[in-house]
Amino acid sequence: MLPGTAQPATIAGLLVAALIAPHLAGPWIARMLAKFRDTRPLLAGVFIGYGVSIAGVTFMLGSTPSVFPVLVALLAGCAGPFLGGGLTSRLPKEATRALALDSATWGIATAAGPATAAALALTVGTRTAMLIFAGTAVMAGVLVLALPAVTGSRTDAPVLRAGEVVRLVSRTRMLIRAVAAAGVAGLGMGTLRVAAPLLSLEFGRGPAQGGVLFALDGLGSLVGSLLIAVRPFKARPDRAAGGCLAVMALAVAGAAGAPSYLLAQVSFIILGLANGQFIAATLAACVRDAPAEARAQVLILSSSLRVPTAAAAGVLAGFAGGAGGRAILLAAAIALVLAATAAGFLRPLPAPSPSCPDAEPA
Repeated sequence: MLPGTAQPATIAGLLVAALIAPHLAGPWIARMLAKFRDTRPLLAGVFIGYGVSIAGVTFMLGSTPSVFPVLVALLAGCAGPFLGGGLTSRLPKEATRALALDSATWGIATAAGPATAAALALTVGTRTAMLIFAGTAVMAGVLVLALPAVTGSRTDAPVLRAGEVVRLVSRTRMLIRAVAAAGVAGLGMGTLRVAAPLLSLEFGRGPAQGGVLFALDGLGSLVGSLLIAVRPFKARPDRAAGGCLAVMALAVAGAAGAPSYLLAQVSFIILGLANGQFIAATLAACVRDAPAEARAQVLILSSSLRVPTAAAAGVLAGFAGGAGGRAILLAAAIALVLAATAAGFLRPLPAPSPSCPDAEPA
């Protein structure tokens, strides 16, 4: 058990790890969602439970041994896979504009989330700010119950096991490309929270200016998603995702080599514009090509790869901080090139031969 006097940085790191770790169990957690014809009550309960758990962590910090808020944060983290793909799975595969608007929420969260958190912490205090955010999660759960019921989105097909979902993705070209690209891209995008402040310091500015760069990425992502909502993709989702990732890699490399802070800002805006469209493309690929009974599980699998890889990249970037922001951004650009390669050229695994003893019946 952790002592109640543990260092704040240590506790913060453990809380973040507790929130992220359950994403690795996303394929197993997703089975719960696939069993419901009407997912609204489950999603509402998960959202409300997440908010209550965050509030519990807030009250426990400083008043109980550190292990207790970490355990409650671990419970809250179990809601993460549902937050990442639960609502998206309710959208019909033909709703391209709705998928784009759904991906726009990522841009809103990226741009407004950190800024709102910082503003609330400065004005009302950190503890009150956490309670406010917990309340928004509870409010979201209530709003989920007001959503219309989805008819015809579930079949009588059996719910797939986690291993079966992985095999389905690995043997479907569009799905393996979308899921792999999302996971590898997380390695590149996860470095930005560390690289942006370091880059601003190298331009002779304060670390807060790095937050401006990160906010510009989020703003660009929002605009990019809205552009897709107005004018949907004409290309296949995997090709669109590959093209977006190539632009993202060039933008990150451009920021790394930018001679001025202004050009770095432009690079981050371009990065966001392409990232918003990339998220829309991967969502479209998962929704269109996954069977109806496995759609939620495929979306959550994609989220379960993206979130932990981004978190791991952020940790690695922190350890490599001495190399400077430019070096970290160049490494991020390489990761995005690899993601673009996966989106454009990754081939699915061959189906098992009927002669194999463990082959599934056709």
